[in-house]
Amino acid sequence: MKPTILGVTVLALVSSACLMDGFVFEVTDRRPIAAGESYADWWSATEECSGRRGDFTRVRWYTASSITYDAVYARGVWLPPHDIVLLEGYEEHEPTTRHEMLHDLMDGDPHHESAEWTVCDLIDP
Repeated sequence: MKPTILGVTVLALVSSACLMDGFVFEVTDRRPIAAGESYADWWSATEECSGRRGDFTRVRWYTASSITYDAVYARGVWLPPHDIVLLEGYEEHEPTTRHEMLHDLMDGDPHHESAEWTVCDLIDP
């Protein structure tokens, strides 16, 4: 049976998966959102503790009804080049949001091997 264009479009809206550094991320119902009012302050705090600098305006923000990596549920995910997806209900959760911000400032580090995670107290938000 050949999929219809409508069927393919619906599937793309429902779920997307991404392979990043060996991890498989699945994001369901990804929708763009505006950066929260506190995000710029949280970005500055994350730059300060990590000693890294980045361009806050390059980040694209999303929410999703479900986020998993390797079948484990997650509250957020950073996807290259500068996308941050937060689980619905965690859009204003500072530790989760800053954790994903640090991924952006470090351009990845999916294994959390850099000292900045501990210095910023963001290893396990």
